[in-house]
Amino acid sequence: MGQKYREEIEEILEQAGDLRSSPNANSQRQRALAVRGWHMIRWSLSGSLLSLNPGRVLLIGLSFLLASFVLNLTTPGLGLIGILGWGGFVLFITGYAMFFIRPKSVEKRWRGEVIEIRGESWINKISRRFK
Repeated sequence: MGQKYREEIEEILEQAGDLRSSPNANSQRQRALAVRGWHMIRWSLSGSLLSLNPGRVLLIGLSFLLASFVLNLTTPGLGLIGILGWGGFVLFITGYAMFFIRPKSVEKRWRGEVIEIRGESWINKISRRFK
């Protein structure tokens, strides 16, 4: 019975184009991962230079952490390494928390029309009810 299942599985794999990983597939995955990482870095750096979005804070914190590790390997015992590392850690945690703190504004729409009008004064709301 086991041989019959094995033959069926091998036949299905041959028909599917042999889904076993090949060296070419691994290089394509690595390339896709690098491209995705590059797009994430570009997204976090987009916008005004003075604006602080969560991606930018995470990237700055991660770069501080990486710089502290590199400095620790090259020049151990430097007092700046600890400050740089802890600062990077705090910035990384702060950037991570910013993803959850900032609510995303979502417009309610129905058939392409805005349902809820935001930013309207109370006088306009009252006058609209009496029309």
